[in-house]
Amino acid sequence: MKEMHPWENDLRSWTASGRPSTRIARRLFGKAELAPVALRRAQLWLTPVAACVLTMLLAVGSINHSRPILGSKENPRFFAR
Repeated sequence: MKEMHPWENDLRSWTASGRPSTRIARRLFGKAELAPVALRRAQLWLTPVAACVLTMLLAVGSINHSRPILGSKENPRFFAR
């Protein structure tokens, strides 16, 4: 097995000293603000509706595309020869 360096042993045994100070946390992250109520409500129905619309677009869009025959000029591989 590969020998570890002394600093690797030190890092392996390191634990955090505790929670960061509230002053530093406030400076980094600012005050937590909630999104407006209307936006939170819209998110509940908008996400599933968007997923359904995307699924329907993919399903309907793929209906019109048939697989071209390998020897036909409509096949993109025909031009790559």
